[in-house]
Amino acid sequence: SSPDVKSTKIAISQNKDIASAISDFGFRLYSKIADSDSQKNIFISPASVELALAMTFNGASGTTKDAMSKTLGYNCMPLESVNSGNKNLMASLMQPEKGIELDVANSLWCSDRYDFNPGFISTNKSYYSAETRTLDLNSPEAAKSINAWVSDKTRQNITSIVSSSDINNAMLVLVNAVYFKGKWLTEFPKANTQQGSFTLLDTSSKNVQYMRLSDKFTYMENDKFQAVNLPYKKGADGVPSASMYIFL
Repeated sequence: SSPDVKSTKIAISQNKDIASAISDFGFRLYSKIADSDSQKNIFISPASVELALAMTFNGASGTTKDAMSKTLGYNCMPLESVNSGNKNLMASLMQPEKGIELDVANSLWCSDRYDFNPGFISTNKSYYSAETRTLDLNSPEAAKSINAWVSDKTRQNITSIVSSSDINNAMLVLVNAVYFKGKWLTEFPKANTQQGSFTLLDTSSKNVQYMRLSDKFTYMENDKFQAVNLPYKKGADGVPSASMYIFL
């Protein structure tokens, strides 16, 4: 086979390995958070956590590197495969499709009190498109700068992510921001939205707005759970490039 075919096969394999690792890590992370406080709603982005820790992983060694590899589900993946897989995954996620906006951004905020390995900085720039800035992390302006960056990358949906006390005396702050906005393949008619009663975990109930829609969806049900796939707009190839999966 030609070099291009070989490189394509390697890229697909790396994408699958990283996607599998993120999915596994995400479920384990969610379980840990849910166990710590089962009464709260939980909203996390496993890919965001993985990308931030993957950047950190490039500066790890010894037992720290081994522990991170195990926790992140990399197992025996070489560092090059981790980086290439994440780079390919970010590229595939950020391909523009009609009706879908998806932006993944990474940044490194380096304390001006330390000197950083140029290889660490350049690797994260090359593979993770990480913007790098050097500043006094003890300054009140540092948190404002980081928050302004996040606000810009999330279209002002997340306006604050750190406070001055969070980063005081920090050596390095790694930030990942994800923005997603998609139009449904089959949109929910606003006129169908109705008030209804929703039962909470403590058996109390509250009135909420229920979106309603009748259509054909991919659905699964067994004695443990129900699941449905709600697709967003189709891509250029006629296949939805993103979906929302709901599990009950």
